[in-house]
Amino acid sequence: MMKRYSIFHPLILSFFSKALYRDVGQRWRGTGLAYLLLVLAIVWIPTMIKMQFGLAQFVDHDSAKITEQIPAITISHGKVSTNVTTPYYIKDPETGADLIIIDDPLLRPTYGFLNFERLLRLVEEFNLFVTIAFIPYNYRRNSRRIVRMFRENRERLAICFHGNDHTTEELASSDISRLNTMLDIAESRMSIHHKSSGVDCHRVMVFPQGNFSVEAMQVLNSRNFDGAVNTTPNPMHEAVRLTLGEWLEILPGG
Repeated sequence: MMKRYSIFHPLILSFFSKALYRDVGQRWRGTGLAYLLLVLAIVWIPTMIKMQFGLAQFVDHDSAKITEQIPAITISHGKVSTNVTTPYYIKDPETGADLIIIDDPLLRPTYGFLNFERLLRLVEEFNLFVTIAFIPYNYRRNSRRIVRMFRENRERLAICFHGNDHTTEELASSDISRLNTMLDIAESRMSIHHKSSGVDCHRVMVFPQGNFSVEAMQVLNSRNFDGAVNTTPNPMHEAVRLTLGEWLEILPGG
């Protein structure tokens, strides 16, 4: 049987024509897919035009502000390294928000210049104990071989909390509810990591980017963290006066 309507008619008639649907049901076998592809192509035309204009504007005006921030990245024999000190941040030129953070290792054989198997040999040679500040966001992104190495060498290697997502000032917030929610997620991720890997995560927090708040310390204490580590003693945006005895405690050898 011959079709009464061409493939273009449904673009209009499908909104109201019963005759069209009868014709499609009786005579359109094998052409339904072609019709759907045509509709998708037509619908996507405005979106693709908008994407093209957006991409062209980004390339012409914004991309240079981002690409000039990217450091030299070297890949040699499967190892990636950079010529900058980490953590290193590539920021949105408009908002200042972090777009890319080059920092802290996953549990994989190599991370830049860090090789975990070589690290273990050095730790054993010099009778050391090493704790890696581990971002909970990476809880599913690790090498089974390196995870097994940590599990079998608990007396030498360990991990502890390093924020949650490692985003800007995530533990510098003064919002108690937000801090608790963030740490709920971090602890849940590391609980899943422990169940799948057998590697304990010590209840010590290394503050991402050196930023923390008084409220973050209170929340960590309420959640029974054993301690916190930071490069500076002062909470962000607050000048806290320390006594001479407190300064002596945080100095090397104190």
